[in-house]
Amino acid sequence: MENIAAIKPNIDRSFLRWWVLANIVALPALLVPYKLGMFLAMGVAVAADGASVGSVVYIIGFVILLLCGALIGGWFGFLQWLVLRKYMSQAGKWVAASSIGLAIGTPLGWLAYGLLFISPIVNRPDGVYFSFWYQYITFGVLLGLSIGVAQWFVLQQQVPAAKLWIVALPILFTIGMAVANLSTVSDSYVLLIHRMIQIMTNPHPDTRISDMQIFVFFGVIPNLIALIGTSLISGIFLNRLLQFRQKENVEQ
Repeated sequence: MENIAAIKPNIDRSFLRWWVLANIVALPALLVPYKLGMFLAMGVAVAADGASVGSVVYIIGFVILLLCGALIGGWFGFLQWLVLRKYMSQAGKWVAASSIGLAIGTPLGWLAYGLLFISPIVNRPDGVYFSFWYQYITFGVLLGLSIGVAQWFVLQQQVPAAKLWIVALPILFTIGMAVANLSTVSDSYVLLIHRMIQIMTNPHPDTRISDMQIFVFFGVIPNLIALIGTSLISGIFLNRLLQFRQKENVEQ
């Protein structure tokens, strides 16, 4: 008789708890290559000031982001490996894969963003039309895709449906980056916060909202939602993939 409990996928709470904790520590590091890429992009734009920029500038920027991505990717992969080593064999390759994936995705995201910014999509005849969504979609998709593909090479050796990981990460990264920056991409969120502040202060007209409280509303809360949400969803998804492997082994 088959052991139904053994083959029925259930969320491993221990795995999920440690995965979320590891990612809450690891994921903020991914903002470093993103912010560095934006800084370099703006630096090139200011230095050029309408003039052509030599290829050396882009090569230097590419190398800087590649090295930064490799270091951050190693840290990111290491923290995830601390959890995965108990659930999959050859988990040590996860660190190298994450490092390589981020080393590739970071400079590519920067170059793609630079090409997009000067393209007719955003540089229209009636003036420059720009949205922060271009940043988050460009970096989120390319970082998620590069890390997803790199980690897939490790995961696909043990999980039949590992290719779904390649689809999941770009979506999660893009949404996570957008949620973490709600104040720049959503006017509705800004209006909601202002309305909440009005409700809180109306009974006490002399009460003033401090800069720290504003920072909590516009910075801390969205970042926490993005961190916990991305970590939780990716953890549930990966846990299911790993359990499908176990299910297949039991059935065989």
